[in-house]
Amino acid sequence: MKKGKIRLLVDARVLEGEAQGSATYLRELYSAFMEAYNDEYTLFFAGEDEKTIREHFEAHHDFTFIPLTTSGRFKLYGQVFPRLIREWKIDWAHFQYMVPFVRKCKYIVTTHDVLFLDFPQQFPWTYRTSRRILFKLAFWNSDAKITVSDYSKQAIARHFGVKASEIYVTPNAVRPQYFETHNKAVIRKDLASQHGIENFVLYVSRLEQRKNHQLLVDAFEQLDLYKNYQLVFVGNNSLNDTALQEMIDTALVKYPGRFHWFRQVDEVLLMQLYRGAKAFVYPSLAEGFGIPPLEAAACLLPTLCARNTAMSDFTFFGEYLFDAAQPKAFYTQLEQLLESPLSDEKLQDIAQQIKEKYSWQYSARVVHEAIQGNKPSEKIQEDKKIGLPKKAVSR
Repeated sequence: MKKGKIRLLVDARVLEGEAQGSATYLRELYSAFMEAYNDEYTLFFAGEDEKTIREHFEAHHDFTFIPLTTSGRFKLYGQVFPRLIREWKIDWAHFQYMVPFVRKCKYIVTTHDVLFLDFPQQFPWTYRTSRRILFKLAFWNSDAKITVSDYSKQAIARHFGVKASEIYVTPNAVRPQYFETHNKAVIRKDLASQHGIENFVLYVSRLEQRKNHQLLVDAFEQLDLYKNYQLVFVGNNSLNDTALQEMIDTALVKYPGRFHWFRQVDEVLLMQLYRGAKAFVYPSLAEGFGIPPLEAAACLLPTLCARNTAMSDFTFFGEYLFDAAQPKAFYTQLEQLLESPLSDEKLQDIAQQIKEKYSWQYSARVVHEAIQGNKPSEKIQEDKKIGLPKKAVSR
């Protein structure tokens, strides 16, 4: 007797909001998952805005949309999701950070990081308190426990009291279009004419204290970079941090036409900015993974990246990994990068290493293996060492 398809529900609400790492993760993970395992699963995506969610996926990616009628956290996890799981006869349900309070099927949870526990001084007390309890309960109550880096795996095991060997790792990756050939001269001309941006240093990240935007603003002033360069920030003030907003507002006034801030951009403009910049800097103090420096390097953009937390894995940046806690050394490295750009050959080599090391197909396979009941320590972990999974992706 032929075994029926596994009915898998995905909480897709994050795809309806602003651009952020967890949205990229869900979109790319399930794009790869649907291509590889369409014959084995029936997928259901839950959210409030079907049109927005479907726009994240190719037309041939098939799933059933389940509308949600409330966004209240406790009602969703206490009543709505359990009811939908029962009504739609769901076998597995995948959530990020939190899962329903009562068990109605098998749960997968992806906890990207617990930076609020590793660096409590960077987060408000109210933020830390609620998440410490809810995220830990979700992790304990899930059948498949997932994170995105070895750094986060070890931190979660330590803070939540679980064995690291029980945690699967689904690394983030870079979409293929970021590696495509492009003409930097044409792109820079377009950015100058359409946005008044040229000869610029770029930083892409939401405004949060741990993201360390201030270091780059200080470098812009201390090194007199504003005389020859522009500085561009891309990322919303999601936490409504008044100090960071004041920093942005001051820079806009102090460096008119030399400092630019985009709250949010579409992916087309984002890739144009990556491809047209002179350098990319990622000075974040703490990351569960850190996608932007990989996207920048895939676009052949000279990249300076902090080497702390999960970013210590980015060894392909070599001497252009820096200690974010040492501003003077960082200033020297930034000046060096701007004055002596990396060769095309070196930039291509870094991009190729990223392409080989990180794969959404691999991460999709990890989720599949978790559902099948294979342990994180089994053969799939060996496959990670060579980059792509051995099972070909069906197309």
